[in-house]
Amino acid sequence: MTAIAPAYATLRLVRGTAVAMSALLTLLGARLAGTDGDLPAVLLAAAAVAFATAGGNALNDVYDRQVDRVNRADRPIPSGAIGVGPARGVAALGLLAATVCAAFLSLWCLAICVANCGLLVVYARHSKRLGLLKGVIVGYLVA
Repeated sequence: MTAIAPAYATLRLVRGTAVAMSALLTLLGARLAGTDGDLPAVLLAAAAVAFATAGGNALNDVYDRQVDRVNRADRPIPSGAIGVGPARGVAALGLLAATVCAAFLSLWCLAICVANCGLLVVYARHSKRLGLLKGVIVGYLVA
């Protein structure tokens, strides 16, 4: 087996398009806010958002794997393209990388990132029981 299959499964797990869009929208937001003058900081912020998105998506698939076996059997975990352990590792690395990126920006960025990563964990673990709060969390995190 080549490295292409696991890499592709990981890209599907984290929803690569969503990760790319989150980074691009962060860059666009910085541009529109007029805060794009410090390119290294803006790129670090975009990386933090992308890593958090990747980690949150992977973690969501870990916790939704039973439902996905029925409703989304093509997803990486239920299809067997990636195991639960490696998927947990991808999730943990994504959330950790996001936190590290945010720590290099400011204490406020770090605090927001830690809070958002916490919300991603709560959402992944409890989304089926959150009711209306589920939409509020998703809306906040997307914004």
